[in-house]
Amino acid sequence: MLLPNCVRVDYRDDRSTEVLIADGWREVGILDTYTGEIEGRLRGAHPVDSRQHGALTQNVEAYQFTGRVWRDPRYRPIAPEETRRFIAGTPPERIFVTEAGFGFGIFTRNGESLTLDLIGVVDRNRGIAQDIIRSAIRHFETKWFRTGTYSDNIAARRLYTILGLSLNHSDRVFHKP
Repeated sequence: MLLPNCVRVDYRDDRSTEVLIADGWREVGILDTYTGEIEGRLRGAHPVDSRQHGALTQNVEAYQFTGRVWRDPRYRPIAPEETRRFIAGTPPERIFVTEAGFGFGIFTRNGESLTLDLIGVVDRNRGIAQDIIRSAIRHFETKWFRTGTYSDNIAARRLYTILGLSLNHSDRVFHKP
């Protein structure tokens, strides 16, 4: 998939915003970054095994992913096949799943910090995403956590607040083909 050029600038930087818009860039949203310490507790989520890794790639439609470019009407949503290839190409040790396939998360560990790259749950408001994140933190033996979401993603913002994370920074996001 051809992705647009993407630039992020501090949401308070009006001068850079004006320059980008004058140069043909299109603002597509505000990306909020959340950070903080989270206590991990093991419940049902666990690292993926090879059988689950394969099954996960077959069921991506259930998670209804569209990705960051859905905000820009000039780009089509990310197709399920592209999500399948992304998951299939992700090393299994970075993926956590719940039993019965109710959800999964992909994480990157950087030193003492864990970053959430992608999360998907079939049923919202059941604590599945919390379970995945807390279990990954416990497994990777780290408390410091970082993630981001667009400011209008109410469900994600609520999740990060419940987990005790703080809004750390906001950037305006611009695309240009």
